Amino acid sequence: MLPTNVIAYNCAISACKRGGQWQTAADLLAEMRQIDLVPDVISVTASIAACEPSGEWSQAILAIADMKELGPVPNVITFNAAVSSCHKTGNWQQALNLVAQTRLSRCEPNARTLTAALSSCGSRQDNWKR
Repeated sequence: MLPTNVIAYNCAISACKRGGQWQTAADLLAEMRQIDLVPDVISVTASIAACEPSGEWSQAILAIADMKELGPVPNVITFNAAVSSCHKTGNWQQALNLVAQTRLSRCEPNARTLTAALSSCGSRQDNWKR
């Protein structure tokens, strides 16, 4: 049997996005920590990206909070995945909050970050009435 490593977990977590299995991705990430395998930024970003198809923005935000506490340091791709999860559900407040967090984390939001955030603002017609 081959030893389990971060790359194998990253592949499995990435497959969860394609299969719409955000919960399995989160479970795999937790399992890595339980067996003392340190997730890298790819592991956590893939887990966050798995939240996007089902719009599980709250899970994406929890994963970023865990990154700030446990590591690794999130990058712009991590924030893009989380903002995209918010866009899916029209959660524009959280999307804009994530853009601010991107800047606070010393990451520079890119076109994808800003496009997803702005799109989330327009995804529900009553957003601008508030």
